[in-house]
Amino acid sequence: MSYSTKEIQTIIQLIESTNSRDLLISIQLIKERGLHPSFVTEFYWMQHRLIWANLLSDPAETVDLFNKYANLSIKLEKIPLLNTFNTKEESPCPPTKTKGFLSYFELDCHKLAKYLFEYLNCEHYKGPYHQGDNFIRQFLIKYAEPNIQKYMLPYFIKKEHTGQRILDLGGLQLGHLTDSLLVAKEVHKIILWGNHLSKLPDIWHAFHQLETLNLNNNNLRQLPASFVQLKQLRKLYASGNQFEIATLVDQLKCMNELKYISISPQKLSKKEAAAQKSLLQYERLVNNGIRNESTQQQKRYIALILEDSAVQEALSCQELVDALSDKNLQIAQKARYFLLKRQGSNLEVPLQDESHIAVLGILAYATRQLILRHQGKYHFSDAIQPFTNFIVLGDQIEQKAIKHQENYLYISEETLKKALQ
Repeated sequence: MSYSTKEIQTIIQLIESTNSRDLLISIQLIKERGLHPSFVTEFYWMQHRLIWANLLSDPAETVDLFNKYANLSIKLEKIPLLNTFNTKEESPCPPTKTKGFLSYFELDCHKLAKYLFEYLNCEHYKGPYHQGDNFIRQFLIKYAEPNIQKYMLPYFIKKEHTGQRILDLGGLQLGHLTDSLLVAKEVHKIILWGNHLSKLPDIWHAFHQLETLNLNNNNLRQLPASFVQLKQLRKLYASGNQFEIATLVDQLKCMNELKYISISPQKLSKKEAAAQKSLLQYERLVNNGIRNESTQQQKRYIALILEDSAVQEALSCQELVDALSDKNLQIAQKARYFLLKRQGSNLEVPLQDESHIAVLGILAYATRQLILRHQGKYHFSDAIQPFTNFIVLGDQIEQKAIKHQENYLYISEETLKKALQ
């Protein structure tokens, strides 16, 4: 990853500082970003500075810090291996000439974030986060204490061309969020994807303008109780988590303004499979604008569009007939398909003479010509009669109410043509 000129200057200043804390800050920054050729000379000097701690004004402090931070791995080419030493040695051995890895520092990132924040806010230095340095901002928001996070959060808020305000903390690998997030309560969109969040702070009742929330790829198992108070939330992205599905669905059903949900399938046990199915169905209902429709409309959608076999089989013929006049053309077409499939689309019995056939909907020209030629042999009508034997379902059926009786079957136009030819 490349460094800006300002970043290189900042890190070199930290390395060359007489304060050993600044030195450790520089190590952490380079660990996060990777080594740059400009740092090679400084790094070599820095190793000697750590080894020959007795050359500093407070060698004990440097040796103590070195032993405390013992596990940072940075691969350096043509840089000597830093030897291990202990604080009891009055004169630590100098580094060997062997190529390899810089030894390990166990860095306290939270403490270093505090030091870095103090350094960048001292009187003689204007912090690079004032000049658009995202890298240092991200380091501070990831590791700093809540009061520092609260100070830094406004630097992660940006404004779109639409005028909407966005808080973007995506991909920062944050382990947790605190109430400091309230600093951004006026934003319209929050991006939290790609972190390691296992829970969210219970503060969502304060976000009155939030319309979009992206929680993709975290470790969330549940949403806080106040989440259902996001009255303006329209879009929720929450794929790649490990939610307790039943609880999640109950919460989502309380959020009537949701227009779009994206929650990908999770690896669940057989016991949880039913809950997963319920979630996916609810997701489809929301995303297709069916969630606020009647219970009957939702049932039709689940049975006919989502093709839930259990719900589909539970539909009576009368319910399928009623669905023929549904305002949703896709539901009406599916209702006709399943009604024909259930009753007579594959009818092999020839039509008996004097059969009464009601033709509903629009038929092809060729089929109408066949009907005219057989008008005497069979009785055709455009409405259902008490003595109707067969109902032909064509396109664009206008019949709004068909009372189902046992004395007739529904057949397709193809079945009728086959019987008349």
